[in-house]
Amino acid sequence: MALRRFASESAFVTQPETLLDLTVDQVHLHVGAPWVAFYEHTSEGYTRLRHRGNQELPQSVAADDLALVKLRARDSEVDLHEAPSGLGRDGYAFPLRARDHLLGVLLVGPRPGEHYAAEERQLIAHVAHAVGASLFALRAGVTEEQLSAARAKALASEERAQASKALLDEARAHNATLLELLRARGATVES
Repeated sequence: MALRRFASESAFVTQPETLLDLTVDQVHLHVGAPWVAFYEHTSEGYTRLRHRGNQELPQSVAADDLALVKLRARDSEVDLHEAPSGLGRDGYAFPLRARDHLLGVLLVGPRPGEHYAAEERQLIAHVAHAVGASLFALRAGVTEEQLSAARAKALASEERAQASKALLDEARAHNATLLELLRARGATVES
């Protein structure tokens, strides 16, 4: 119940970093997993950004790691025991997707001596899906803010360039007038 509520509340978190912290904390607390981690897609592959528990996990994993390929190929979790992976051989990997893009992976370690029931895995997958949509929206908002700031900066720069051009044109016109006056004076002195 608490995880289902968190899944719907995740859309109201305003900061990506806070969303990641809350996600690993809530899953760790309410699933009873010995460890939970979050990996996000980067240009180098997938990098671990959050981790709760004492399991040693790699800092990064190649984009074409078998478990990640399986997550991109289908929309369901991957049992790491069945897929050799740099992420380890225990637990489950749940996709965080947006528009058919694997934004990240939520790893959930196995509870000692028991398996997660299908309903539990579906609930964790639901949380991962909701968090993935929220994270995508937050990242898109940050990108939009950066684009707006860049547009404003470019517009201000263009306005400065136009003002400089106007000053330069005015100076040229003034110089041309002075030159014309000097020529006219020179013509009257010579005559």
